[in-house]
Amino acid sequence: MVMSKIETFYFADGEDSGEAIFKAFASKHAHLFEDDCDALGSENKLEYTAVYNEFCQVFEQHIERKFYVRLTLSRHYRFMRRFSRTVLQCSKRGARS
Repeated sequence: MVMSKIETFYFADGEDSGEAIFKAFASKHAHLFEDDCDALGSENKLEYTAVYNEFCQVFEQHIERKFYVRLTLSRHYRFMRRFSRTVLQCSKRGARS
């Protein structure tokens, strides 16, 4: 389910989609890469690490922002469900006494 939501985020339309964010990021850093760059066949430049770390941070922030509310509500729901079961069990025990 989470992967489906991430896929929807990435392929959505608009400037806040993952694809649009990726394209803007790639355009911003394109000047650092040669046209014939072979990431697997040659040693990477040190500056690529900084770009990669920035890329991870940008996408993680967007994904966290998109899913934070949903995860928080889900945790809240699970807590309330456990709490109500506990209260119900305690009230049943009290009624038996």
